[in-house]
Amino acid sequence: MAIVKWPLGAVEASGKFERWVFDKRGIARKFVPPTNAMTVEQGNNRQLTGSAQNCVSVIGDTAKSDIKKFMSTQTILDKRGGALKTSQWNAYLVKRILGDAYTEIAATRIAYASLSGVEQATWDTEAAGAAFLSLSPKLLAYATDAAMTAGEQLYAIARTIYYMKIYGINGLPDGTNATVWATSIAA
Repeated sequence: MAIVKWPLGAVEASGKFERWVFDKRGIARKFVPPTNAMTVEQGNNRQLTGSAQNCVSVIGDTAKSDIKKFMSTQTILDKRGGALKTSQWNAYLVKRILGDAYTEIAATRIAYASLSGVEQATWDTEAAGAAFLSLSPKLLAYATDAAMTAGEQLYAIARTIYYMKIYGINGLPDGTNATVWATSIAA
């Protein structure tokens, strides 16, 4: 819906009206519907990004505070070269989980796959706890990669926080310390 304001003869428009899109600068252009080809690569990337967002959604208040404290001690720049605010902790953490060109999440998935079946089951058990109900596999029909399990998502956030040197005392996430990590993340 377009919003049009006419104070004292000046015209300002923003939004969409039929086939025209108005922006805040006063420029109108024709609406072009997105093509969204839904390729396999897009599906795989969207699946991983959704899983990373799930990871961030389960972090407790104490862990959030510790992440913000970590961010305040670092010089973290955004895309434009400005300093990232601590209020943007969740976007920063999603980026850290995924890594550049999805390299970190790929390494995390390899590390998780190298755990024994019993160790993976331990992470899945911890992820089934009440604090982690939003950790559900994201599966898109046009993706070919296997969806990240809830345990794998919990492992991903633990591994990322470990490499940020927050809660390093818990040790590198493995099959023996899933409970300790789950407690630290949910706190």
